[in-house]
Amino acid sequence: MDTEQNLELFRNLISLNRNLYYWKYSPEMELLWTNCPSRRLYSTIFGLRDRRQTISGHFQSSGVPLIIIDILEMVWICAFEKQGEVCRGIHVIGPAFHTDASREYLNQLTAGHNLSINYKKALIECLEMIPVVPTSTYYEYGAMLHYCLSGERICSSDLAYQTEGTLPVSVSGAAKEEPLTHQHAGIWQAELNMLKMVEEGNLNYKAAFQQVSQLSSGIKVRLGNPLRQAKDSVLIFVTLCSRAAIRGGLSPENAYTLQDLYIQTLEDCKTISDCMAVSHTMYEDFLKRVHKCRQKTDVSVCVKSCCDYIDMHIYEKTDLQMIADRLNYTRYYLSRKFQKEMGISINDYIRNRKVEEAKLLLRSTSQSVLEISNILNFCSRSHFTDSFRKVTGLSPSRYREEEQRL
Repeated sequence: MDTEQNLELFRNLISLNRNLYYWKYSPEMELLWTNCPSRRLYSTIFGLRDRRQTISGHFQSSGVPLIIIDILEMVWICAFEKQGEVCRGIHVIGPAFHTDASREYLNQLTAGHNLSINYKKALIECLEMIPVVPTSTYYEYGAMLHYCLSGERICSSDLAYQTEGTLPVSVSGAAKEEPLTHQHAGIWQAELNMLKMVEEGNLNYKAAFQQVSQLSSGIKVRLGNPLRQAKDSVLIFVTLCSRAAIRGGLSPENAYTLQDLYIQTLEDCKTISDCMAVSHTMYEDFLKRVHKCRQKTDVSVCVKSCCDYIDMHIYEKTDLQMIADRLNYTRYYLSRKFQKEMGISINDYIRNRKVEEAKLLLRSTSQSVLEISNILNFCSRSHFTDSFRKVTGLSPSRYREEEQRL
């Protein structure tokens, strides 16, 4: 079959059980075709032409499908039809919600946008008709669409994310008690495998993470607020990972401190996309800390306590004297002991650990280089850049660019 036949089959398949719409745009973002009966209203909601620069820039830098989560928490997937290095068209599926949204929540989302009563009523009626598609299923659709357009096989984790705008204040209220109809087959074993990876400090964790994300999109209780539901799902995940890390050898003090840090970061998230980024960052962080802990079996209690203190206070300003005072050792003794057992000075170890944490933040968040420098308590951006380049051979910006190409 040619590309058009593949696309027609794809559109028919995804519309069998869900009312998902399909949109085709020119490279200049002119709408060419859609099967959406309310194209004018949906186009107003989505405003795809306003994202022309974002989408075009993403095509130039990557070319994999782009997931866009707009200010109403609707999710869209953009894929690219290309000839060589030239974009011939942009194909979009959506919108969809990842979880059920109550009418109260939809009223809250549309509040404050200066809409007329009639328009707001029509908008909410349209929003109520938007299908709820599990995260894993929806992103698999994106990978399938990419295959139809390019013949290239990718997995759902290869898709890129772009969040637009911010959410209004969360809707308060208790969760509705409704029957749970989702299937949980295979989730228990997949979660066990994923947590076992943390417990073992196994760096080959991506397959396990991908497996559980395909089986489950989080807790199944319908809260009426997708953002709150996403936060609660990740909160549970953080707790499970912290306990697995303790079983793997990470000190309880270290694990609980990290848990509190990620829970606070999670509560500050404004979008579902941000929650997903925190989940990925947290999982990788716990796993790598356990891996590192297991590599230090031949060091003394003194040096291990020093490493644990540095890891636990990686976002704070620390130095040799501060650590020596905290652990009740003399500066001279701690410095000599650490250098002898670790083969590196404490100050160099602190710098290397901060750079490792910076690499994690550069890979998994959209925070700027300056923001990361400030978070990790470097005295200046230039000092951060010099330290990062000394350890990695790359500037922070160049490192992020290289990682995004992978």
